[in-house]
Amino acid sequence: MKQGVVYGGVFASVYLIFVIATIPARLIFSFVALPEHVVVENLSGTVWQAEIKRLATQDVELNQVTASLSPWSLLMFDPAVSLAFGDDLLPGPQGEVKVSGLLGTLTLTDADILLAANDISRQLDLPVPVSASGDVSVQLESLVFDKPFCAQASGLVSWKKAKVTALEQNVALGPLSADIGCEEGALTFTIQPKNDLGLTFSAYLRQGGKFSGQGYLQPADKFPEPLKEALPFLGKKDAQGRYRLGF
Repeated sequence: MKQGVVYGGVFASVYLIFVIATIPARLIFSFVALPEHVVVENLSGTVWQAEIKRLATQDVELNQVTASLSPWSLLMFDPAVSLAFGDDLLPGPQGEVKVSGLLGTLTLTDADILLAANDISRQLDLPVPVSASGDVSVQLESLVFDKPFCAQASGLVSWKKAKVTALEQNVALGPLSADIGCEEGALTFTIQPKNDLGLTFSAYLRQGGKFSGQGYLQPADKFPEPLKEALPFLGKKDAQGRYRLGF
Protein backbone atom coordinates (compact mmCIF):
# COMPACT_ATOMS: atom_id res chain seq x y z
CA MET A 1 0.00 0.00 0.00
CA LYS A 2 2.75 2.43 1.00
CA GLN A 3 4.70 1.51 -2.14
CA GLY A 4 1.67 2.39 -4.25
CA VAL A 5 1.39 5.78 -2.58
CA VAL A 6 5.06 6.48 -3.33
CA TYR A 7 4.68 5.48 -6.98
CA GLY A 8 1.54 7.59 -7.21
CA GLY A 9 3.35 10.59 -5.74
CA VAL A 10 6.23 10.22 -8.17
CA PHE A 11 3.86 9.90 -11.12
CA ALA A 12 1.88 12.97 -10.00
CA SER A 13 5.06 15.00 -9.59
CA VAL A 14 6.39 14.03 -13.02
CA TYR A 15 3.03 14.75 -14.62
CA LEU A 16 2.86 18.15 -12.90
CA ILE A 17 6.31 19.05 -14.18
CA PHE A 18 5.28 17.98 -17.69
CA VAL A 19 2.14 20.13 -17.57
CA ILE A 20 4.00 23.19 -16.26
CA ALA A 21 6.83 22.75 -18.73
CA THR A 22 4.51 22.82 -21.73
CA ILE A 23 2.73 26.04 -20.74
CA PRO A 24 3.67 28.79 -23.22
CA ALA A 25 6.08 31.28 -21.67
CA ARG A 26 4.06 34.16 -23.10
CA LEU A 27 1.00 33.05 -21.10
CA ILE A 28 2.88 32.92 -17.81
CA PHE A 29 4.63 36.21 -18.52
CA SER A 30 1.29 37.97 -19.03
CA PHE A 31 0.65 37.62 -15.30
CA VAL A 32 4.03 39.10 -14.29
CA ALA A 33 4.09 42.76 -13.22
CA LEU A 34 7.33 44.13 -14.66
CA PRO A 35 9.15 47.09 -13.10
CA GLU A 36 8.92 50.41 -14.91
CA HIS A 37 11.16 50.99 -17.92
CA VAL A 38 11.67 47.25 -18.54
CA VAL A 39 11.16 46.26 -22.17
CA VAL A 40 10.64 42.65 -23.28
CA GLU A 41 10.62 41.90 -27.02
CA ASN A 42 9.71 38.71 -28.87
CA LEU A 43 9.12 36.24 -26.04
CA SER A 44 8.70 32.67 -27.27
CA GLY A 45 9.03 29.05 -26.17
CA THR A 46 7.67 27.36 -23.07
CA VAL A 47 8.22 27.69 -19.35
CA TRP A 48 10.71 24.84 -19.75
CA GLN A 49 12.80 26.66 -22.36
CA ALA A 50 11.95 30.30 -23.05
CA GLU A 51 13.63 32.74 -25.42
CA ILE A 52 13.61 36.54 -25.38
CA LYS A 53 15.06 38.44 -28.31
CA ARG A 54 15.67 41.61 -26.28
CA LEU A 55 15.37 42.51 -22.59
CA ALA A 56 16.23 46.10 -21.72
CA THR A 57 16.10 48.72 -18.97
CA GLN A 58 17.26 52.33 -19.05
CA ASP A 59 20.90 51.33 -18.45
CA VAL A 60 21.25 47.68 -19.53
CA GLU A 61 20.31 45.81 -22.70
CA LEU A 62 20.40 42.02 -22.99
CA ASN A 63 19.98 40.30 -26.34
CA GLN A 64 19.25 36.70 -27.31
CA VAL A 65 18.22 35.64 -23.81
CA THR A 66 17.43 31.98 -23.15
CA ALA A 67 15.96 30.74 -19.87
CA SER A 68 16.00 27.07 -18.88
CA LEU A 69 13.92 25.90 -15.92
CA SER A 70 15.40 23.16 -13.70
CA PRO A 71 12.93 20.26 -13.22
CA TRP A 72 14.61 19.27 -9.96
CA SER A 73 14.02 22.77 -8.58
CA LEU A 74 10.28 22.33 -9.18
CA LEU A 75 10.28 19.15 -7.13
CA MET A 76 12.02 21.06 -4.34
CA PHE A 77 9.44 23.88 -4.62
CA ASP A 78 12.26 26.34 -5.28
CA PRO A 79 12.15 27.21 -9.00
CA ALA A 80 15.62 27.86 -10.43
CA VAL A 81 16.42 29.16 -13.89
CA SER A 82 19.64 29.12 -15.91
CA LEU A 83 20.01 32.22 -18.07
CA ALA A 84 22.29 32.71 -21.07
CA PHE A 85 22.45 35.93 -23.06
CA GLY A 86 24.40 37.94 -25.59
CA ASP A 87 25.91 37.60 -29.03
CA ASP A 88 29.19 38.77 -30.58
CA LEU A 89 27.28 40.67 -33.27
CA LEU A 90 24.85 42.44 -30.93
CA PRO A 91 25.32 45.17 -28.31
CA GLY A 92 25.19 44.46 -24.60
CA PRO A 93 26.71 41.97 -22.15
CA GLN A 94 27.35 38.29 -22.84
CA GLY A 95 27.29 35.51 -20.30
CA GLU A 96 25.35 33.12 -18.14
CA VAL A 97 23.98 33.00 -14.60
CA LYS A 98 21.81 30.77 -12.42
CA VAL A 99 18.83 32.40 -10.69
CA SER A 100 17.10 30.77 -7.71
CA GLY A 101 14.96 31.82 -4.76
CA LEU A 102 12.24 33.11 -7.08
CA LEU A 103 9.62 32.48 -4.40
CA GLY A 104 11.69 33.90 -1.55
CA THR A 105 15.21 35.33 -1.33
CA LEU A 106 16.43 35.99 -4.86
CA THR A 107 19.92 34.53 -5.40
CA LEU A 108 22.35 34.64 -8.33
CA THR A 109 25.13 32.06 -8.57
CA ASP A 110 27.84 30.89 -10.98
CA ALA A 111 27.68 34.02 -13.11
CA ASP A 112 30.25 34.48 -15.86
CA ILE A 113 29.63 37.76 -17.68
CA LEU A 114 31.58 39.83 -20.20
CA LEU A 115 30.86 43.55 -20.65
CA ALA A 116 32.33 46.25 -22.86
CA ALA A 117 34.45 48.56 -20.70
CA ASN A 118 33.12 51.61 -22.51
CA ASP A 119 29.53 50.71 -21.59
CA ILE A 120 30.59 51.01 -17.95
CA SER A 121 32.61 54.22 -18.35
CA ARG A 122 29.60 55.96 -19.90
CA GLN A 123 27.71 55.47 -16.63
CA LEU A 124 30.38 57.26 -14.56
CA ASP A 125 30.65 60.96 -13.78
CA LEU A 126 34.37 61.49 -14.47
CA PRO A 127 36.32 64.76 -14.22
CA VAL A 128 37.55 64.46 -17.84
CA PRO A 129 35.90 62.81 -20.85
CA VAL A 130 37.10 59.22 -21.14
CA SER A 131 36.34 56.36 -23.51
CA ALA A 132 37.42 52.87 -22.51
CA SER A 133 38.39 49.86 -24.61
CA GLY A 134 38.52 46.14 -23.99
CA ASP A 135 36.21 43.89 -22.04
CA VAL A 136 35.47 43.60 -18.33
CA SER A 137 34.94 40.11 -16.92
CA VAL A 138 32.56 39.52 -14.01
CA GLN A 139 32.82 36.18 -12.22
CA LEU A 140 30.17 36.08 -9.53
CA GLU A 141 30.18 33.16 -7.13
CA SER A 142 27.00 34.25 -5.37
CA LEU A 143 24.80 37.28 -4.81
CA VAL A 144 21.90 37.14 -2.34
CA PHE A 145 19.34 39.92 -2.49
CA ASP A 146 17.53 40.86 0.71
CA LYS A 147 16.39 44.04 2.41
CA PRO A 148 17.56 46.69 1.94
CA PHE A 149 19.34 45.32 -1.14
CA CYS A 150 22.42 43.09 -0.82
CA ALA A 151 22.71 40.44 1.90
CA GLN A 152 25.77 38.51 0.72
CA ALA A 153 28.03 38.56 -2.33
CA SER A 154 31.37 37.20 -3.49
CA GLY A 155 33.17 37.34 -6.81
CA LEU A 156 35.73 39.14 -8.92
CA VAL A 157 35.66 41.83 -11.60
CA SER A 158 38.73 42.01 -13.85
CA TRP A 159 39.81 44.31 -16.68
CA LYS A 160 42.97 42.59 -17.86
CA LYS A 161 43.89 44.89 -20.75
CA ALA A 162 42.67 48.18 -19.37
CA LYS A 163 42.99 51.02 -21.87
CA VAL A 164 41.36 54.42 -22.15
CA THR A 165 41.38 57.40 -24.47
CA ALA A 166 41.63 60.66 -22.52
CA LEU A 167 42.78 64.11 -23.57
CA GLU A 168 43.14 62.77 -27.12
CA GLN A 169 45.67 60.17 -26.03
CA ASN A 170 45.50 56.38 -25.86
CA VAL A 171 46.65 55.20 -22.45
CA ALA A 172 47.36 51.68 -21.18
CA LEU A 173 46.38 51.43 -17.52
CA GLY A 174 47.63 47.94 -16.76
CA PRO A 175 45.44 45.17 -15.32
CA LEU A 176 42.72 46.18 -12.86
CA SER A 177 40.65 43.91 -10.59
CA ALA A 178 37.97 44.44 -7.97
CA ASP A 179 36.50 42.20 -5.29
CA ILE A 180 32.70 41.91 -5.08
CA GLY A 181 31.03 42.02 -1.67
CA CYS A 182 28.29 43.53 0.47
CA GLU A 183 28.50 46.38 2.96
CA GLU A 184 25.57 47.78 4.95
CA GLY A 185 23.09 46.53 2.38
CA ALA A 186 25.01 47.84 -0.64
CA LEU A 187 26.69 45.76 -3.34
CA THR A 188 30.37 46.74 -3.31
CA PHE A 189 33.23 46.66 -5.80
CA THR A 190 36.62 47.22 -4.13
CA ILE A 191 39.65 47.80 -6.35
CA GLN A 192 42.56 45.53 -5.48
CA PRO A 193 45.40 47.81 -4.33
CA LYS A 194 48.18 46.32 -6.46
CA ASN A 195 47.76 48.30 -9.68
CA ASP A 196 49.84 50.65 -11.83
CA LEU A 197 47.62 53.66 -11.09
CA GLY A 198 48.09 53.74 -7.33
CA LEU A 199 44.30 53.54 -7.15
CA THR A 200 42.33 52.62 -4.05
CA PHE A 201 38.61 52.85 -4.67
CA SER A 202 35.29 51.33 -3.59
CA ALA A 203 32.07 51.63 -5.56
CA TYR A 204 28.62 51.04 -4.06
CA LEU A 205 25.40 49.99 -5.76
CA ARG A 206 22.32 50.49 -3.61
CA GLN A 207 18.62 49.83 -3.89
CA GLY A 208 16.99 51.75 -6.69
CA GLY A 209 20.13 51.70 -8.82
CA LYS A 210 21.89 54.40 -6.78
CA PHE A 211 25.59 54.25 -7.62
CA SER A 212 28.37 55.98 -5.69
CA GLY A 213 32.08 55.62 -5.09
CA GLN A 214 35.02 57.00 -3.17
CA GLY A 215 38.75 56.51 -2.97
CA TYR A 216 42.16 57.93 -3.78
CA LEU A 217 44.66 58.12 -6.61
CA GLN A 218 48.30 58.19 -5.56
CA PRO A 219 50.53 58.26 -8.65
CA ALA A 220 53.73 56.25 -8.34
CA ASP A 221 56.52 55.06 -10.65
CA LYS A 222 54.24 53.02 -12.93
CA PHE A 223 51.61 55.73 -13.30
CA PRO A 224 50.97 56.30 -17.06
CA GLU A 225 52.82 59.41 -18.21
CA PRO A 226 50.02 60.72 -20.49
CA LEU A 227 47.56 60.79 -17.59
CA LYS A 228 49.71 63.14 -15.54
CA GLU A 229 48.27 66.00 -17.61
CA ALA A 230 44.82 65.16 -16.22
CA LEU A 231 45.84 65.23 -12.55
CA PRO A 232 45.11 68.98 -12.08
CA PHE A 233 41.46 68.25 -12.93
CA LEU A 234 41.26 66.08 -9.79
CA GLY A 235 41.98 68.97 -7.42
CA LYS A 236 44.78 69.34 -4.90
CA LYS A 237 46.83 66.55 -3.40
CA ASP A 238 46.54 65.85 0.30
CA ALA A 239 49.49 65.62 2.72
CA GLN A 240 50.12 62.02 1.61
CA GLY A 241 50.28 62.91 -2.08
CA ARG A 242 46.83 61.46 -2.86
CA TYR A 243 44.06 62.86 -5.05
CA ARG A 244 40.61 62.28 -3.63
CA LEU A 245 38.08 60.61 -5.96
CA GLY A 246 34.33 60.33 -5.58
CA PHE A 247 30.98 60.46 -7.31
